[in-house]
Amino acid sequence: MIALFKRLLIFSGDQKGLLLRSFLFHVISSVFEMVPILAILTVLEEVLAKQQGKLISADMIRKSFAIMIVSILGRIVFINLSANARTLGSFSVCTKKRLIIGERLKHAPMGYFSENRLGDITAAVTTTLGDIESNAVTIMESVAGGFIHAIVITSWLFFYERRIGLLSLAGLLAALLVYADIQKVSKKHSPRRQAAQAALVTAVLEYVQGMGVVKAFGLDGHAAQTMNQSIEESASANIKLEKAFSTMTGWYQTVFKLARAAVLVFAPYLLWTGEISAEKCLLLLVSSFMIYSAVEVAGSMSSVARLVDASLDRMEKIMAIPSLDE
Repeated sequence: MIALFKRLLIFSGDQKGLLLRSFLFHVISSVFEMVPILAILTVLEEVLAKQQGKLISADMIRKSFAIMIVSILGRIVFINLSANARTLGSFSVCTKKRLIIGERLKHAPMGYFSENRLGDITAAVTTTLGDIESNAVTIMESVAGGFIHAIVITSWLFFYERRIGLLSLAGLLAALLVYADIQKVSKKHSPRRQAAQAALVTAVLEYVQGMGVVKAFGLDGHAAQTMNQSIEESASANIKLEKAFSTMTGWYQTVFKLARAAVLVFAPYLLWTGEISAEKCLLLLVSSFMIYSAVEVAGSMSSVARLVDASLDRMEKIMAIPSLDE
């Protein structure tokens, strides 16, 4: 995944500052998402104190309200900053790449167009760049941001209750192992999907552009058969990719469910043995639902990550367009 991030930054050229800003703002917004834990802790302490005959203070209400307001405003501000930087960065990068390809095609020798199908070139500046445009920065935010989110909460748990922190870390490490397997599956199936997509674009273009010849010589059946085969191959490649990922994503989600269940069992056990207080137990139970909330999304994005990686491979090939000697 780190290698993919490096490739994206190199590919983005002078726009990488916007992409990095988008990622940074997303991480900061994740930090604000954890702030409500402090409000929950404040409320729990006061509620449990009331059970012992004490009154809930107005200061507690004001403090909890202030913490929630800070959390909400922080999320709103930094999510919007991240979205703006992501949108501007992604579209700017791909706009420049399309213009560069268009300029290079003007100076390419005619032999290049004989050796490369029009569908491959068209797919590069439409579907391929569209994948990068729509998904590149989102992957950085969802995958890297999700793991950073989980690491921050796990670090907090280490200071708050070391044993629960270790349990959370074990779940995170197990998820990383499954995620590595997901990347292997993606590497195996994604190239076929990309090739099928390019072949489909080529088949449609050839069918439309050759319509005059098809009608003149009565080749409707043959031309339609070629296009239908491309459609079926594209469908087959996409379905096979989804089936492979659905299985691995299921295991990825199961790891988090088991880790969360372990916290839900172990925290009450520590309360039962008298090793932690009631408010600490309640807060750990609440935290167990927040630990993996962001990183769980990373599993569903792993297939997209591999598609972006394959798209970058295709773009590198297209960008190496030869130029005629002036």
